[in-house]
Amino acid sequence: GTLEDQGTLGVNSAQSLASPFVVQGVVAGAGALTVTGAMTTNGADFEGPGTVTVTGTWNIPASDSANVTGGSLVNNGTATLNNSSSLYIYNTTVTNTGTVTMRANSEVYGYNTTPAFDNAGTLVVNPGSTGTATLAGGSLVINSTGSIQLSSGTLDISSGATLNLNAGSSVSGSGTLEDQGTLGVNSAQSL
Repeated sequence: GTLEDQGTLGVNSAQSLASPFVVQGVVAGAGALTVTGAMTTNGADFEGPGTVTVTGTWNIPASDSANVTGGSLVNNGTATLNNSSSLYIYNTTVTNTGTVTMRANSEVYGYNTTPAFDNAGTLVVNPGSTGTATLAGGSLVINSTGSIQLSSGTLDISSGATLNLNAGSSVSGSGTLEDQGTLGVNSAQSL
């Protein structure tokens, strides 16, 4: 069956979830949660302080969102931010060691003083030929040691956001990387 969280799911010890998981409420608690099946977030709030690790698929539907306000969230699987969807990060870190695909008008947005998106996997930007995906927020720091594939459209680094291209990172594809924030080229790169 499917586990549908519309209230608060308290994870107080290490747990693994293989069933489809629909999060419309809060995931909280100090325990580690590993999602090996499909996870869909519809206005979800990951409060922590534990870690949620997705090894299956993670879908943020069109015009919907996921909020990470505490703990940490790790994508070791395949995540998709669909058209006009948002991943909001508040004073914590979201780590990608799998694949994250950003569609048209999707965004990763950082709030408060220490939001971070660490890309050690593959970030695929595929918003269509005239579309834009955005990395934004007053203090969002994107640390990339993985691949950024600009499959189509534009990846916009908005004012206030920082993209650090660190050792091991690469940027490729026919799309456009538009920097309106800060672009840190911290290792040899071929753009």
